[in-house]
Amino acid sequence: IHWVNRFLKFADNVKLPSNSDQTVINYLSYLAVDKSVSNATQALALNAVSFYFKSVLQIEMGDLSKFVRAKRREKLPVVLSVEEVSQFLSALEGVQLLLVSLLYGCGLRLMEALRLRIQDIDFGYQQIIVRDGKGNKERIVPLPVKIMNAMKQQLAKVKTLHQHDLSNGHGSVYMHAELVRKYGKSDKQWVWQYVFPSAKLSIDPKTNTVRRHHLHETGLQRIVRNTARTLKIPKRVSCHTFRHSFATHHLERGMDIRTLQQLLGHSDVSTTMIYTHTANFSKGKTSSPLDFL
Repeated sequence: IHWVNRFLKFADNVKLPSNSDQTVINYLSYLAVDKSVSNATQALALNAVSFYFKSVLQIEMGDLSKFVRAKRREKLPVVLSVEEVSQFLSALEGVQLLLVSLLYGCGLRLMEALRLRIQDIDFGYQQIIVRDGKGNKERIVPLPVKIMNAMKQQLAKVKTLHQHDLSNGHGSVYMHAELVRKYGKSDKQWVWQYVFPSAKLSIDPKTNTVRRHHLHETGLQRIVRNTARTLKIPKRVSCHTFRHSFATHHLERGMDIRTLQQLLGHSDVSTTMIYTHTANFSKGKTSSPLDFL
């Protein structure tokens, strides 16, 4: 609505051709040239205006590819040093410590960690199976030895909680529709439960079933931000920062880019290559020629 309103205001205030396609092209070019918006913002405006014409006005748009495109800004990811990561982990405890340890130790995205289920943790092979990755892809990452005991303790707590839910007539967990069709009524089985369940039961708005979902992402996001402020780390630290740090530190220790690509679950190695800019290959020594004078 915001971008549609901005487009309508632009069309009223600027003398433009009556052709709607050309009006949209001029507006998108105006955003890039005069307003210097990012390519993501320009794409958002294009999608909003296209939706307005197609779904509201019932007008099919023509070729809109001739507008001036905003330049894509390549931003380097924020990376913590090994010392900063260690300092950060020392300031956490309980479930928050275990979650951040997974983000850094396995390179998981936040939602990948929160959506882990019991069957995804393989202690025998010391690995974690990421089933709900970005793009609906699956991959395997090593389970850090340092958190194996903490992970076993977490599963024991979840087991007790699940048995309590079952005794009260609950114990159901969300499953994708295709999984329900394939495995039937398996939503109360232990292996499908979340590793990090919510403290409260909730009602599924689609089925009205009382279930225990996983922890909400905003809780850990808030803790990470507050901890960074408390530790006075002069960086914009988020949950995703630990994934960036995972990749960077692996490169610094000599991991090849293809292996790192698989661990991160990137479809294209060019996405992984961004971490070659954040890694310090000097192994602790300065890489500035000024320091050699």
